[in-house]
Amino acid sequence: PAQAHIVIVGRSIPTLQLGRLRANDALREIDVADLAFSVDESLAFRSASGISEVDEAQWVDLTRRAEGWIAGLQLVRLSLKGQDAAGVQRFVASFDGRLQEIDDYLVEEVISSLPTDLRSFMLRSSLLPFLSPELCDYVLETDRSSRLLRELRLRSLFVVSLDTRQQWLRYHHLFADALQRRLADEADAGEVANIHARTAEWLADHGYAEQAVTHAIACQRWDLATSLVHHISAPLAVSDRVFSMRHWLDLLPRDILMADPELKYLYLWS
Repeated sequence: PAQAHIVIVGRSIPTLQLGRLRANDALREIDVADLAFSVDESLAFRSASGISEVDEAQWVDLTRRAEGWIAGLQLVRLSLKGQDAAGVQRFVASFDGRLQEIDDYLVEEVISSLPTDLRSFMLRSSLLPFLSPELCDYVLETDRSSRLLRELRLRSLFVVSLDTRQQWLRYHHLFADALQRRLADEADAGEVANIHARTAEWLADHGYAEQAVTHAIACQRWDLATSLVHHISAPLAVSDRVFSMRHWLDLLPRDILMADPELKYLYLWS
């Protein structure tokens, strides 16, 4: 009957034939982005919860860093309770998702129940600046990334689409932080360094120099890092973006920087 409505609720996207319903405008989908708090909604939550430890501007900043994630903001609220003014200021200044409560929530509610292959993929791909089948295949030395990324989308596992075709994704920032900490506990330093190195190589080969240099430095590939800083710095110097250029130069160890005549000149000039 025309007045009947079917509501399906779940953490993952149901495996149903939904194309015709979408085409007929007979389907209303509410996804992660719809469920995230807007700034106004987050301020209303702050008011209703009686949060007095932080002012409105600080709460807005925390909301943006949490990307509106409601459970994350609730855990932030609980972490603020009972803190003195100095503790609150330290918390607001340093908040990047590194709360034991957030890690516990994500491990208990999300990570621990995943299939082994998907869990391993998520931990290792959490170091990447974005997720595409090509990048993940190269870095993780697999040919299954397209399938695994599709499973991430279907399970609504804290991923954000970066393109209309949903081929490129990224993890929610707080979720990526939690995955990276879990990876640091479980993987050896050599494996983490290899992920950074292969990420830097792929990004450099595909024109993402600024993102590549960060990964090259993380794995101490100084040859690649120096080459990338050369590539980045010269255009910045010409375009008068001196502070941006100095940022990249400052990331290199001083002995490597001073041993390169061109980079040394740019450093001293800036």
